[in-house]
Amino acid sequence: MQDRVARQRAITAAFISEHCLPVSIAPELLEFAKRLCQDKEALNRTTISRSSAIYIYTHGVARCMKEELSIKLKGQAISLNVDEATNHNNDNILNALVQYYDEETGKIEIAHLGSRKQNFATAAKILESLESILAEYGLQWSQVISILMDNCSTRRGVRGSLETLIRAKNPNLLDLSGDTVHMINNVAKTLLNCVDKTMPMFASDKFYDIEESPKVKEIFSEIQNLMNGKTSKHLILPISSRFLQMNVVACRLMECMDFLTVYYYGYLTEEEKTKHRFVFPVFTEACISRFVTS
Repeated sequence: MQDRVARQRAITAAFISEHCLPVSIAPELLEFAKRLCQDKEALNRTTISRSSAIYIYTHGVARCMKEELSIKLKGQAISLNVDEATNHNNDNILNALVQYYDEETGKIEIAHLGSRKQNFATAAKILESLESILAEYGLQWSQVISILMDNCSTRRGVRGSLETLIRAKNPNLLDLSGDTVHMINNVAKTLLNCVDKTMPMFASDKFYDIEESPKVKEIFSEIQNLMNGKTSKHLILPISSRFLQMNVVACRLMECMDFLTVYYYGYLTEEEKTKHRFVFPVFTEACISRFVTS
């Protein structure tokens, strides 16, 4: 029996690995298999294709989930979280999440309320999309007590913004806040306005000069190998709003300074070549050693 149990566990683990599923799904996957085995006769006759699965999911499972969520949200005060993302077709998708109190679990739950294609993202169009999502569940603006969204002018501007239009629909809205991440990002950008841009610009130039070209990237990696670099290091692109990242970027440049000196040797002045001449005995010796070995 122990061998049979071990075999079942191995098959489950192999299935998870083969289909690149998260390991945390293992207990639920095993329970799912046990549930299917309760009716072995039906299981042996069951077949399902990809198109059938999509149809069942769209018109069966998704519909039931929407109906269940609609019942739970009826008469409830809710909070929305609104943001946009880009799909594989490069379309902007407006997503709305809802927070509500679930009487069954006794907890504040989060659920996906709806999504709309939003390539033309004006305040009026976004409001129209949100209203269609609310109408899909039979919700009114009076039930919405707060909304969380980013701080761009379309959403949070003084005149004609989405915030203005929503407050006109629901004057009793308690809170319409910006995302904390966007707030911190804006503060970081403001703080960095007084910082010298020379270092970030230099690091950015080096990154695009080397890392964006596969051939140049390969040459730079070969230089590191010839100079006995322990591992091939890549340059890091500085991001304007991540001021703490500049410490990592600067450290990486210092680590690659000898390699960069060899790579840009042809662009150095005679004075600079003399200053960095200690680098080349190491590089020359490595090249000769590689040539002899070959």
